[in-house]
Amino acid sequence: MLYNKFIQVNEKFQTSINLQLDLNKLIKLNSYIPTKQSVEILNLLLKTVYYNNGDRASVLVGPYGRGKSHLILTLLSILSLEGNEIDSENKLIADAVIYNLRERVNRIDSDTEMRLLKVKRYLMSF
Repeated sequence: MLYNKFIQVNEKFQTSINLQLDLNKLIKLNSYIPTKQSVEILNLLLKTVYYNNGDRASVLVGPYGRGKSHLILTLLSILSLEGNEIDSENKLIADAVIYNLRERVNRIDSDTEMRLLKVKRYLMSF
């Protein structure tokens, strides 16, 4: 008997996040599912960037598989995609992915979504 008749890959399985290799990969950004708790953390990190209030370091602690790396990857991708040179077709796709993510964040907390826009504009002014 063949093993593939007994063993199957769970369709819901997600691969781990590698911050260096996965940065700006739209499939990873599109697969991020914001939760109330992760949006609160995102909001705190965005405040730190925008207001430059002296908090230079943060520690994100949680159990394996909770989404810490995916949250940071999402934040880094949102902040860096604008500055990267992307051809026009991929730029449209990237804009659509970011728009969809902003909509998902907005459903949880509209203030965080607005702060996300402010931080992007703030960083683009440099």
